[in-house]
Amino acid sequence: MAFCDKCCQEIRPGALYCSKCGNAIVAVAPQVSPVPPTPGIYIPPVAHQRRRSPLRFLLWVGAAVAVAIVLAPQCLPASTPADMSYAASIAGRNLYTTENTSPQTSFDDQWQRMVRISKADPSIFTDPYAASIWSEAQMDANRALAILARIAQIDNRKPSDWDVIVSGLKAATEEPQNKERQEWGQDFWVRLFMEAGKSDLQGQFRTAETALDTKLAELSRTVRSPAIGSGIGITHLPSWQGAHNSDLLILRNDTGRNLSLPAIFVTIEGADGSRVTHLHHASMWTNGQQCYFRYPFYDSDYASGQTVRHPARVEVSVFSSDGSYQDVKVWTDDAYANTIQTYIRDLKISPVFLGEYVESGTNATYYPGAKFSFSGLNRLPVKSITVRFTRRGQTAEARWDWNKYLPENEDVVLRAQSLARFGKYGPPEQKQIIIEFTDTSVPAVITW
Repeated sequence: MAFCDKCCQEIRPGALYCSKCGNAIVAVAPQVSPVPPTPGIYIPPVAHQRRRSPLRFLLWVGAAVAVAIVLAPQCLPASTPADMSYAASIAGRNLYTTENTSPQTSFDDQWQRMVRISKADPSIFTDPYAASIWSEAQMDANRALAILARIAQIDNRKPSDWDVIVSGLKAATEEPQNKERQEWGQDFWVRLFMEAGKSDLQGQFRTAETALDTKLAELSRTVRSPAIGSGIGITHLPSWQGAHNSDLLILRNDTGRNLSLPAIFVTIEGADGSRVTHLHHASMWTNGQQCYFRYPFYDSDYASGQTVRHPARVEVSVFSSDGSYQDVKVWTDDAYANTIQTYIRDLKISPVFLGEYVESGTNATYYPGAKFSFSGLNRLPVKSITVRFTRRGQTAEARWDWNKYLPENEDVVLRAQSLARFGKYGPPEQKQIIIEFTDTSVPAVITW
């Protein structure tokens, strides 16, 4: 038995290098006694071999690994566009052919979706990695379904397949052969019977659905297509941090061909690194046809917010037996600012000049200022507000750091001592309110 003189690793017979540290092994001839050998088979001394460079060995190993990496994708199995189409028809949300869309996040929508995923064939993917992702997604759907079943019980309602689903969930706690099912069943069914807080259950459902969508997003990376082309027209109108209820996405098929049963992955990435992926499907997407979908910014009872605060990129990947395509929309600062400017133009702002006055009884002095409210959007992400008055070439202003959301139809009253020169007897000739926002350089300027 031989050992490496560098790391003491045991050396296999005939090895030229240490399997642990790569050190070249110098073969040493056995010591030969000066006394003539005894009769028998004579084994001559082994000649010393030239010591080889460990660097050459590492280079050789590196080259072999590189070749393996290049060749591996050609050898490993992968999911097909047909597999993805089938999965999308089960787990994806259907796209709309008109702008009048629903986010498909009501109790009934979510119940039906989770039932479809839970009851689906667990072996629809032959690719081991995709099959593993699908299995985890089904487990997330089972958890979500258990929560919805408990909410249905609280509301004294029985959605479709309720009896079948509940019996299956109960059986999960009584099936010792399947430890994994038993564990989640105990966690998400027996425990739920002991809870009465519907809002808490809804929060747990949103968490489970988010985990499910995150799993489904990983499926798109398991598809290997020899030719992925562009050709998806992307129009994205962001909610502007909830100023609108939701993002509106418009996709147009510009591939030059009809796409049957497409699986459509939409990933919205934020400037802060956040990302949300949604899976959609359609029975047929004809060439030139537009499809629509809305992604709510706010959490609802049965869905977390489905978009980001400030979009930086929208990626759309489409997989169909008729072809695979991918396109990207990148939000530049100028493009985002121009979009926000169109939103600002739709605002209705009602400004009022506030003169100086002294309150009777307390003699408290109230300096000049302005009051305003707005309508047309849910809220505004306001960074600062400036009130500026001008009379006979003289200007004075006051600035307030806001850094919070301003709700629709809420009166904002702004008075400041720095505006005192425009008091009771010298009202300004021009009055301005300047609103700056948190994520764009485009302000809203109201002059009256």
